[in-house]
Amino acid sequence: YGGLLLYQIKEKTKMFEQINIREPLRVVLANSGITADTSKLDIYVEREKERDPAGFLSRLDTIRGQVNEMKKAVEAYDLETVGRIMTANHQMLIEMELSHEKLVYLCEKAIGMGALGAKLTGGGRGGYMVALTPNEGLQNEIATAFEQEGFKVITAMIGQS
Repeated sequence: YGGLLLYQIKEKTKMFEQINIREPLRVVLANSGITADTSKLDIYVEREKERDPAGFLSRLDTIRGQVNEMKKAVEAYDLETVGRIMTANHQMLIEMELSHEKLVYLCEKAIGMGALGAKLTGGGRGGYMVALTPNEGLQNEIATAFEQEGFKVITAMIGQS
């Protein structure tokens, strides 16, 4: 595929959609150093679904809305909105107990340094966070700050063919 893709699972069918943007998004990824057990996360999510079905479905609807709003914002190259949605999504994942204190720290630090938004990646409770930066200078500044604290960092341009 290449470029930027929207990946969703609808009714057990995996769907990929290419998203066209006028210029790449600059991001910093930082590894929290925490390894999460995906099988335990799956069990936790299933338990939450059983414990509070209405609340769980409500949160999923909110996340679907965020995905749709994010897609529109990316296509419009509205980076402020993209960042706001990323941060709001991460806050929801914190409330769902799917984040980790190191991920929260990394996200807050990146935003404090000027990132437009930040959130965990993957299933949560460890792994990487991703921060959206408005330019290469800030991307490098945030990456360097994380590296100086001992975090493994990747800088990338997303959506570049």
